[in-house]
Amino acid sequence: MSDWISHLQHGYKALAENHATIAYTHFHAAWEENPEHPLVRFAWGQALAQTGHTREAVALLEQAARAEPELVEIACAWAKAVLDLGDFASAERILAELEQQHPADALVRMTLVELAVRRGDPDAAERHLATAGDGADERTRRVARAQIAQVRGLLASRAGNTDEARRHFETAIEHEPAWAGPWINLGVLAEGAPDPARARTCYERALVLEPGHPVALYNAARLRARAGDTKAARELVSRLLEAVPEYPGGRELMDSMKKKD
Repeated sequence: MSDWISHLQHGYKALAENHATIAYTHFHAAWEENPEHPLVRFAWGQALAQTGHTREAVALLEQAARAEPELVEIACAWAKAVLDLGDFASAERILAELEQQHPADALVRMTLVELAVRRGDPDAAERHLATAGDGADERTRRVARAQIAQVRGLLASRAGNTDEARRHFETAIEHEPAWAGPWINLGVLAEGAPDPARARTCYERALVLEPGHPVALYNAARLRARAGDTKAARELVSRLLEAVPEYPGGRELMDSMKKKD
């Protein structure tokens, strides 16, 4: 067996076991040995996308998709990477072609759901989800429903409909309890109520789910500082700046607490 094939196999095995760093190491080794093979470009391109190297990922995934036009998974990964660049028009063109070629493919439908969610169009996302058929597993459907509810909540919040927004965020949590995003949005709504105690509870719940979430860290720190709990606030801001050194307002919040010491 060729070494590059072995690296791909070990990489996907590591991914299945939630060892992403090990997987990416194998995918990179496979790419170094056989950079022209579409499946290698696909694997390494996805690894690059997951680690924030989006432009490099798009180039590799496009090459892989054009070399293997029948492999829908590669083209959908390409479209998602293009979405990560914020190029909605190009992603739409890729997906329109895929939809024409594979009208009943569940992965194409779910990628269209993701496009609609990112566009802030929950009605379109609902329509695509309804046509996905049995090809999408229930876990994927639950996540999509949570994302759609989150978008509806954000739209309602921006329109000033806080009760409706709260219901949508709570629905998102019901569909995906392990997602920090809706808890953060509930915290923002509670701050506007104003109910700072409830807001802190929401942000801290988000941090239980995603300990490094920068928005939850900043908002929780800000409320702790406002309540006079500078020790807890300083710890939260330290975690924030360690993860995202240039987070907007992070250093200013830390400096303001130092002045109070």
